[in-house]
Order: sequence, then C-alpha cells, then structure tokens
Amino acid sequence: MKAMSQSDALTQPGAKVYVLTHSHPVSDEDDDEKLLGVFSSVEAAARAESRALTLLGFRDSPRGFVTTVYSVDTVHTSRP
Repeated sequence: MKAMSQSDALTQPGAKVYVLTHSHPVSDEDDDEKLLGVFSSVEAAARAESRALTLLGFRDSPRGFVTTVYSVDTVHTSRP
C-alpha cells in the first residue's frame, strides 16, 4: 500500500491545520488583524512566526501572534 503524502493527510476528516494570525491595536477601539497563513504543523507555523518577527509591523508587536489549531471538515464558530 502506498504511503499517504502530507497533502493527502490534510484532506482527511479530522486532520489538523495550524492558523497563524497577528493583531495589534491601532487605536483605543480598533485592532489591525492579519492572517499570516495556514500550516500543516505547529513547527511550520512557528517558523513563519519567526520570519515575520523580522518584518516591519510585526517586530513592533511580538506578542500579537496566535497559532490556533483547527480540524478540517469541521464547522468552527464562536456562536452557539
């Protein structure tokens, strides 16, 4: 039997993806939020965060990064 590639594995129900975002306040009432990418592993997301930390706009707010894990083929909502 052929081994499953990483991209094939990501299409399987319940597979995990890691979403890297960054936000920082731009006023008392508003934040600037950016989606940096969707990654196949937490390590890949961490590497992207490390690269982004060298860029203007990100390096000034190093605590603004968040990596969130999601399962594919699953509805994710903050509402009941």
